[in-house]
Amino acid sequence: MKTSSDARKTIKTYLAKDKHLFIHANTQHPELIIPEYLKKDLHVTLKLSYYFETSVEVLKEKILATLLFSKNERFDCVIPIQSIFACTTENNEHYLFEQEKDKVKKETKQNAALSKEDLRKNLKLVK
Repeated sequence: MKTSSDARKTIKTYLAKDKHLFIHANTQHPELIIPEYLKKDLHVTLKLSYYFETSVEVLKEKILATLLFSKNERFDCVIPIQSIFACTTENNEHYLFEQEKDKVKKETKQNAALSKEDLRKNLKLVK
């Protein structure tokens, strides 16, 4: 099974290549720091870009990003790489990270957020 370094490399590659990248993270991860109101759902989608006025730094085990939320509220986010289960590029390419594949499928079944068919059709597995 691939490690979080594969997810980190994919994120760094697409942040450098594209203007924006949407990351999909598990809000139940204990080290994820985002505004509390975003933690009420099981996952969150965050938009990252090196073009934003605010900072984004991809480290070995986490992403540090100052992001803007409702009412132009700036928030210093800490996003562990292990909390990220997928990303979507601005060209609408979807990547599901292998280390999270089984967990996402289980949560998907439990929460009926996505069907297995949707996962297979819309997400490319990063190996």
